[in-house]
Amino acid sequence: MKYLYGDSTEFPLQRDFLGLLENFIDTSVKVITIENTILELKEDIRNKRKLRDSVLEEMDGFIAVVENAISKALSLSKQQDIIFGYTEKSKHFIEKFINEVKKEFSDNISKEIKQLEEKIKVANDEIKKTLKYFFILDPLPIINKRYTLKITKEGYSAEVKVEYGGDISCIFEIETSELPFWNRHVKGFD
Repeated sequence: MKYLYGDSTEFPLQRDFLGLLENFIDTSVKVITIENTILELKEDIRNKRKLRDSVLEEMDGFIAVVENAISKALSLSKQQDIIFGYTEKSKHFIEKFINEVKKEFSDNISKEIKQLEEKIKVANDEIKKTLKYFFILDPLPIINKRYTLKITKEGYSAEVKVEYGGDISCIFEIETSELPFWNRHVKGFD
């Protein structure tokens, strides 16, 4: 871009600000897509934790129901003194079995959560790599840089502010709620 303000004053740095804007838009779309993936993974983790807690609670309730049923059956028995030992063994067996199942189930959910957390880490690293590449492409000496992506109720807001030597700076913003396609949280495949 030879002329910055559209007048006849030539811009001394010969920086293509339209190219920077295009790069910013491409970078924002990529970062927003990855961020959507991260949000979905975090939601999956929350759902798995809720499932684990719910199933473990129900299994505890199952133990209580079975123990109460055994105690009731014992109280109705005419041979309580003979079968008492067997009922205690039965309670112990069921409690031990359910606790093993609970541990196995909890361990499996924990493994799944750990895998999802690893995917989040990889996605965050991809965002950092994308942003690093975005700032590396700029041929002017950068003094300060800031890229901000905010989740809003309407969608996303992205902003980049770059300060160069010689008191030059540029700011680009995208309010995605102003664009029909981005006025919601979109899926990565969109």
